[in-house]
Amino acid sequence: MICRTYRFGTACPGKPVSVEIFAPREEETGDFSCRLRIDGLKEKPFDTRIFGIDSLQATMLALQLAGTELYGAGDHPGPHVFLYAPNDNLDIPTTTTVLDHVKRRDPRGG
Repeated sequence: MICRTYRFGTACPGKPVSVEIFAPREEETGDFSCRLRIDGLKEKPFDTRIFGIDSLQATMLALQLAGTELYGAGDHPGPHVFLYAPNDNLDIPTTTTVLDHVKRRDPRGG
């Protein structure tokens, strides 16, 4: 399992948000899946499985979905997710579409 704790709020220290991506496993179909769990953003944890044609794709897609969920949390100028300080880079892969949206929402780059 890989994990990281982010923060959610408008200032440090913020509320902890844990992201956990579990090791890929092969399914009966031959595809692979990774479990993704994000706890601390909403009342209930976000918990799902991401599928890919191999273990690398399943892991990358889980990372991208985690990034999408984190970057999409909160509204500017309200609370949002950060790693070390508000408005920092979350240092997690996501799509350019999501990053473009964040930049439009927050001119500082969110």
